[in-house]
Amino acid sequence: AVSKWAFVNLFVDGLDGEPAQWPIASALAAAALSALAVGIGYGVVRASLRKSAGVALWERWGSLFVFGGYVLTFLCLYLAALLMRQTWDGAQDRHLIPAYLPLFIAAILALDRLTSHSRGEGRPSSIVGPRIRRGLSILVAALGLWLALALALHAAAIREANAYGIAKQDVGLYGKPRWVNSQTIAHIRENPPSGAVYSNEGRALALYAPGLTIPPLSFFDAPAEWAAAAPDGVSLTWFHAIGGSWDHDAADLRMVPGLEAVADLDDGALFRVNKAHNPRPAHQAAYAALADREPVVRSAYDVHLDGRTLIYTKSPCSREETAARFFLHATPVDEDDLPDARKRHGFDNLDFSFEFRGVRLGGACMVTVALPPYPIAEVATGQFADGERLWETAFPMPQ
Repeated sequence: AVSKWAFVNLFVDGLDGEPAQWPIASALAAAALSALAVGIGYGVVRASLRKSAGVALWERWGSLFVFGGYVLTFLCLYLAALLMRQTWDGAQDRHLIPAYLPLFIAAILALDRLTSHSRGEGRPSSIVGPRIRRGLSILVAALGLWLALALALHAAAIREANAYGIAKQDVGLYGKPRWVNSQTIAHIRENPPSGAVYSNEGRALALYAPGLTIPPLSFFDAPAEWAAAAPDGVSLTWFHAIGGSWDHDAADLRMVPGLEAVADLDDGALFRVNKAHNPRPAHQAAYAALADREPVVRSAYDVHLDGRTLIYTKSPCSREETAARFFLHATPVDEDDLPDARKRHGFDNLDFSFEFRGVRLGGACMVTVALPPYPIAEVATGQFADGERLWETAFPMPQ
């Protein structure tokens, strides 16, 4: 608890939301504070045991009680939190990281106990020889130094971070191709908003688009209320498929009064607060206009063709049915119209997610996707997940 508070509040975020300015900002210092707290507690308990028998008992089992109790308590609480996380949102490998250090400490304590227990008259007796024990002691010391060095190096990288606490030299998650090649981030860099920019992934924006004003978007369970309270002109950048604690996606936000869609990109959507804008009537009218029209294809989704635009509709429609990615392959009349990278395939790959251009209309769903301008011979579309197609259809385009 002490090390987490010190590291996060003093060394990364700073107090009262201000960026950390401490010159000794390192995880090693935070670990030292934690060790100091445990050491003081250990000393207080030992000093209170004035009788020799109590001191002897504490000498023998005290460290195991203090650190073993800490490890067991932490692991029990952590396991409960992990189970809740799995129930609500699904646990990931990274959520197991906090258990590594307590388990490491428990293993070291168990090793020490096994190799140095005493048997009668205070005579030490070990299950291993003195040379092996010395080797184990050196190993433990080396592991401790290795952990301390790793923590210190990681903290040095964090000192190079911005107010969001993202290390520029070791971006971890944000060094993946998704963020490095993000269309949304590239669009913002080329067209920087003039005012504040809120986002469901402000850390990525702060790292790759420096210079923006990015207030934290801590609670977003009621986007309509947020849009009503935010001043006109404020921007909202919403990245697709972030997950975590966000209960909404871009498809929900396109129906929020006061939020105007500015740009739709493959990995995100940009909105601007505009109190005079209400997208609901236009989307509802577009959906109602399709009621009397026969779709080009009836499948898991009905597919309508409106000029050079495909419109997917489904009713009723659950969130599970919008989770899988859509594939959309357009085969041109003339292959020379294809980009060079697609000519060997013979079709243009226009795959998209529901968040790309979808909206939810009560219990129904609608997605609008513009086709390329060149003449198209055939369109194939459907949904896929885990390498398998959930549904698929194909139809010729009228010429």
